[in-house]
Amino acid sequence: MKRRTLMKSGAALLGLSAIGGYTFLSDTGLCYASPTEGFNNALPIPQLLDSTVTPDGSRLFTFSVEEGQKSFVPGYITPTLGYSGSYLGPTIKVRDGERVRFKVENNLKEVTTVHWHGLHVPAQWDGGPRQVIKAGETWTPDFTVKQSAATLWYHPHAMGLTGEHAYKGLAGLFVIEDEISDSLVIPKEYGVDDIPLVLQDRRFFDDGRFAYVQNMMDVMHGVIGNYMLVNGSMWPNHDVPRGLVRLRVLNGSNSSVYRI
Repeated sequence: MKRRTLMKSGAALLGLSAIGGYTFLSDTGLCYASPTEGFNNALPIPQLLDSTVTPDGSRLFTFSVEEGQKSFVPGYITPTLGYSGSYLGPTIKVRDGERVRFKVENNLKEVTTVHWHGLHVPAQWDGGPRQVIKAGETWTPDFTVKQSAATLWYHPHAMGLTGEHAYKGLAGLFVIEDEISDSLVIPKEYGVDDIPLVLQDRRFFDDGRFAYVQNMMDVMHGVIGNYMLVNGSMWPNHDVPRGLVRLRVLNGSNSSVYRI
């Protein structure tokens, strides 16, 4: 472990210990994998989001923003947020040049947005703080994809709620394909040899809730977790086929930077 990494980890621990009145689940890993954990959980693979073709030839995707719950640590239930599910969201797959439409229903009790991170879209459909989806309302962006093949993602971007909403689980992959990616001799079977990996570090209160508490250290350094999640699972494993395998890696953490 390099000195800078050690200092960052120490700062995170100091930050946790400095939050008065709270107690946390603890481990000895501090985001670093330990071979003693066993990796006994099967890696969840986010499903591809279904779409329908409209009369004008565009593709319509429909999903919702939901409250949910999930057990990350055995014996504990964690309240979560997700897109059309309890945690994270389905993978959206589109092609360069096609027109796409969305129906996004906000089933939360507060506002949210859906921001297409890295996608080239008109400002009105960017999903930033000015494109608020109020509780109980539906947002209907409509645009043409004009971008080369890429692995992007979508997440909330509401003013004052972005960090908390993302921490609780609002994130999903957004994949673009084009003629060049079609021609490449690379793995292309999603979930088999083309595998998404969403990396997130999280910390928990001792009752299992996410410990998204912004103390002084969090404001300065960002919220750093001591448990590592991959696709929403702790210590997962995945059996891959023989041969070449493609991993689409997304850093879905709020603040942490990883050296893979």
